[in-house]
Formats: sequence, structure tokens, C-alpha cells
Amino acid sequence: MKNILFIYWLILVMNNDIPLAVTEIHTPPPGTKKISDNFYVDKKELSVIDYRFYLHWLNVILGEGSNEYRFALPDTSDMDNSLRKLGLGSARDYFASPKYDEYPMIGINYDQALAYMQWRSDRVYEKVLVDKEIILYDDKQNRENFFSIAKYLSREYPVVKENSVIPYPVFRLPSEDDWELIARKVFKKDHIELTERNRFEIPFRPLTRIVGLAGNVSEMVEEKGVCKGLNWTDATGSYSLLIRRHYTGSHSWLGVRYVCSWEAE
Repeated sequence: MKNILFIYWLILVMNNDIPLAVTEIHTPPPGTKKISDNFYVDKKELSVIDYRFYLHWLNVILGEGSNEYRFALPDTSDMDNSLRKLGLGSARDYFASPKYDEYPMIGINYDQALAYMQWRSDRVYEKVLVDKEIILYDDKQNRENFFSIAKYLSREYPVVKENSVIPYPVFRLPSEDDWELIARKVFKKDHIELTERNRFEIPFRPLTRIVGLAGNVSEMVEEKGVCKGLNWTDATGSYSLLIRRHYTGSHSWLGVRYVCSWEAE
């Protein structure tokens, strides 16, 4: 089980598309593309397989009965009809079948998205420090000794050699201004054209560009209850880049894409 966890961990942080040799803030965090100095954005939305690994990690490290694992479970209630209308099968198929691995993760709410981004920051930095031989990868981690950035910075996590300050990644939800800046970089204009072709834009790795910003799912921003962008339930046509929507809870048309920067202690 722990060996499988290690393999998934490598897939997550390497994202199958870029090397992870982080020495400075000019290196894109895995799975991201540079927008400006020390400002990076995910090339795709948080995917089903990414979140599946997160649940697997919580299960192995903290336990299936833990509050953290139960809190992280997606809400699949009342999703069957909406997914079938889109030709995406049942909720069970969507979250379990390899066919949908790279599709956007849906069924999670704002607070679950925040929990995932902190966990992802921890896992990426763990890999950075392992690669630098500053810490050892521990395949026997549990609730008491798992790695986190907070533990490392407060010197509560064992190291095998002292080091100079290595920047750590901070993944977060974009502000509305962030999201619009990214969209302008992608579309080169102030409106979005939703077509039958980009309504579903599912990436295949290796991925070199930002995808899914026109269709797929609307994306949460840092203001709770607000999301940006179009989604696969919208009619085709031209829409303003400034369009904003409100939501509560989770939906079959709502997902998340993170931004990231490197910070030093």
C-alpha cells in the first residue's frame, strides 16, 4: 500500500510533464505555467485522478475513519442526472473509472478546495526536499509524523543535512483579478468564445499549455461563493471575460484551478 502511495506521489508532483529541480522562484511548480515573475497557474483544473490520490493519501496516512478523510469526500448526491445529460455517465463512473481520470474534479466545495491546496503545497515541498537530500522520504508516515511545511519550518521535522533557505510553494485560489489576467493571457481578448469543440477540453499529458479555461467547469476564486468562467452546461456563444457567478456548496459544473508562488521563510 505504501509503495503504491509513493508511486502516486511521484505522479502528482512530477505531473508527467516537467522535471522538478527547484532551486529558485523562477522554476514553475509541477503542473503549472508561468504568468509573470513568481506567479504561476495550473495548466488544467484539479482532475479526478489528482483528487483520488489525495483521498488515497488521507486513507493510508490518517485512516478511512478520520475526520479529514470523511470531510474530503466529494458530494455525489443528485449528480447522476446532470452528468448523464452531458454524456458523462453516472457519478460512480465519473469518480471511479479511469476513463475520466483527467476530467475536472467536481463535487467539492470551497472549504474542501482550501484543504486540498494546503495538502498539495506540503507534498510538492516534501518532494523538493527529498530531491535535495535534505530529508528522507518516509514510507511509514502516519498522523504523528507525516511531513508538512509548517513542521519543517518550525524545525519539528527531522532533516539529514542543514541547508540554506529553499523557497516553498504556496498554492492558493486565484483572486478575480488573477483569473481575468490569466484568461487575457490565454485568449488575447476580453471575451470568451464557447464552442462545441472547447466545451469539453480534456488534457492529455504531457501538457504544455493552459487548457479548459473556456469550457469544462466554472472555477472557484478566493472570494467564497464566487466563480469565474464558463462551463459545459452553457450554450455556445460569446461571453464577456468579466462574467462572474455565485454558488453554494458543490456542483457538477464547478471546479477549481490553483495559482502558486514560491515563498521564503
